[in-house]
Amino acid sequence: MSENRRRFIRFETEDILEVRPLSEIARRIKAVSKDFSLIGICFFSEYQWEKGQVLLIEYFLPEELEPVKIKANVVWAEFVDEKKGFLVGVEILDIEEKNAEKFLHHYFKRVKERFFG
Repeated sequence: MSENRRRFIRFETEDILEVRPLSEIARRIKAVSKDFSLIGICFFSEYQWEKGQVLLIEYFLPEELEPVKIKANVVWAEFVDEKKGFLVGVEILDIEEKNAEKFLHHYFKRVKERFFG
């Protein structure tokens, strides 16, 4: 993973997320993304997620009504401060097929904006 970690461009963002552990349907934690790429997401969360924990993330894209559902593995988490809570890095394991294209479109739209104005 470490050699592939920076292969894709990361984009700073403040998108809204709802995060929950795979094993607990009822508990949902609100979070805000810090950045994302095609293989991972970093986000701020008041909750401390554990390395190796599998999460279900509902990623609310600014231009879409329905969130993209992503299954991800916690790679690391560190406490930032009382206001922001924890910064969490996850590796994307799977993206819900019906909305995967929306997530890809969101990413490549950011690529186009950065490199082609």
